[in-house]
Amino acid sequence: MGGGVSHIDSFDPKPQAPQEIRGTLSAISTALAGVQFTEVMPQLARIADELCLVRSFSHDSNDHLLSQVYTLSGRKVTAAQLFSEPNIG
Repeated sequence: MGGGVSHIDSFDPKPQAPQEIRGTLSAISTALAGVQFTEVMPQLARIADELCLVRSFSHDSNDHLLSQVYTLSGRKVTAAQLFSEPNIG
C-alpha cells in the first residue's frame, strides 16, 4: 500500500545482507520456526504461527503505481486505465 513500511523494515528482514541494505532495525525470531520479523513487531512475532504470511507477490512493471494496482487487484492495467475502476474495497 502506498506509504507503508518496507518489507525489510517489517515482515521480511534481511539480517545477513550488507548494512546499507538491511537497515537499522534488528531481526527477532517469531513463533513460526525459521521466520523473523523486525524488532518493532514483537506482538505479531508472538502470534506468527497463527498468521498467513505471503512473501510471493511479484510483478513485471517498473512503475510503482501500476504494480501496486496489479498486486492488490490481480489485474494488469495501463496508465490510461489506472483510475477507471477501483482496485480496493
